[in-house]
Amino acid sequence: MSESVQNSTDARRHWLGPVEALIAPIAVALLVAIVVALGVMGWWSIRAERTAVVAARTAHVVSTSQLLADSVHSMLASDDVSGVRRLVAGATQHNGLQVCRIELPDGSILADQQVANTTIDTLPEQWAGGDSTGEVVQQFNDNALTLIYPIQIP
Repeated sequence: MSESVQNSTDARRHWLGPVEALIAPIAVALLVAIVVALGVMGWWSIRAERTAVVAARTAHVVSTSQLLADSVHSMLASDDVSGVRRLVAGATQHNGLQVCRIELPDGSILADQQVANTTIDTLPEQWAGGDSTGEVVQQFNDNALTLIYPIQIP
């Protein structure tokens, strides 16, 4: 058995030579390090791309919702409820929003992308002011961004 091991060692030395036998393990280790580095860089670039996509989508949703809030404010001030409903339905469809609705402080829904979810037909004469502080509320949960815009109607 030792004779076969010695023969394979001799064969390797004839094949590589003394200098190459010293360099080969270093070259293999360097090759493994390069492959690992390429894998890590690929993972990092995919992760960075996904983060950029989420940030861009979040910015798009925020700007869309701000535009909706401003538009709804002026439409409700002129008592254009049907226009608000068309705007909400169109914004939901064209911007890929999962849920978009105008909800009053008492929980009744004035406009929703699903017409069946609307609970009132006209604006009430008066309603409770709610607990609105006038600030936008952003909530992240279950891979969803929820934005709540207080709309002051004169």
